[in-house]
Amino acid sequence: MHMKIDLSGQVAVVTGGSGDLGRVMCRTLAACGAAVAVHYHSRAAQADEAAVQHWATAIRAELGEPSIVIANAVQQYQPWT
Repeated sequence: MHMKIDLSGQVAVVTGGSGDLGRVMCRTLAACGAAVAVHYHSRAAQADEAAVQHWATAIRAELGEPSIVIANAVQQYQPWT
């Protein structure tokens, strides 16, 4: 059975949106009609308070106030290497 949730008019923020699980979440939210802001990791030095505030301001300006926030970002490591 396929369930469709109507998220039209909703704004979603997904951290870690470029990972395996994050991509599925972003695509699913978008397929349900939500506008999706996708966060991804590229430079640790840029992850300061000013960068976060800039990102939040840009999301609000482009998409509106987020009504859905998914904290999916994780640090992946391999302790055996």
